[in-house]
Amino acid sequence: MRSQRAFTLLELLMVVIIVGILVSFAIPRYLKTVEKSRMAEAYMVLGSVRTSQVRSLLENSTYASSLAQLDFDPSAAGAFSGAPIYAYSIAPGAGPAGFVAVATRGSDPPLTLSGCATGYTIRLNHDGLFAGRDCQSTALTAP
Repeated sequence: MRSQRAFTLLELLMVVIIVGILVSFAIPRYLKTVEKSRMAEAYMVLGSVRTSQVRSLLENSTYASSLAQLDFDPSAAGAFSGAPIYAYSIAPGAGPAGFVAVATRGSDPPLTLSGCATGYTIRLNHDGLFAGRDCQSTALTAP
């Protein structure tokens, strides 16, 4: 008589539970890493907008009042990561010769890291200082 060796149902159930627990930790960490990379992309684009603004100031003695006047197109910046995640704009800054470059993040795709339910904005002023991240809503997403 041959001895049959196989996994029992209980052993298979334990493996499925352990894998489920590991996945429940891995997915949120992955989503946070993706959101951090998207934020890094926004910081890079805002820095490029500032560089273009400095060129505009040197060439025209004034900052550009819109992105269309710059030699940099931020709409193409997210091309390597698919559809654009941020909407970029320029706002008047404090003082007569200032500007603020703004990156606005909506809630699509869903936010995972920011703590903002409906999006946030990142601002960079003419001095190259980031003004932080402002929530468009104070409601928090689930961690």
